Amino acid sequence: MHRRSFLAAAATAGVVGLSGCLGGHVEKTVNERVSVEANSGQWWEIPAIGAAEIGYSFRSDDNWFQVFYFKSEMEFEQYRSYVMTGESERQPPGDNMLGGVAVSDGGDVFEVENPDDGRTNVTGDEPHYITVDYSDYHDDMGVSDYDDPIQVTVSLEIVDPHFDFL
Repeated sequence: MHRRSFLAAAATAGVVGLSGCLGGHVEKTVNERVSVEANSGQWWEIPAIGAAEIGYSFRSDDNWFQVFYFKSEMEFEQYRSYVMTGESERQPPGDNMLGGVAVSDGGDVFEVENPDDGRTNVTGDEPHYITVDYSDYHDDMGVSDYDDPIQVTVSLEIVDPHFDFL
């Protein structure tokens, strides 16, 4: 009788202990408000962890902006070169499935968030980069050097969906 009680308690403890791990391990979290100057951008490196899930939301009360997601360091460097100097060999578009132009919610808030309102799976053997762009990088969006900076609230979470039992 005591043996069954012990085994039941051990099984319950094991399930409760593992339940926190099923969502994966958070590799990186960013929750901040950043100022983005006209004709520039802000970016964050996504660690090279093989396979990950990314969740994000970028919001501004000031103006539209774009979010680009680059899966290679070479493409990111071409983006960074263009934003910093106005020149680059190419202007890679970034990943089609992630990012986009901030859209208004019908009011004064512009937002870009995950397509699924959750997390998106990403894979790669090298760091990825996600950018908040307030320039004419990919489209002629009419940003002037004289425009005021925009304030963007960033919520970014990178999760390694794998977990170790040991």
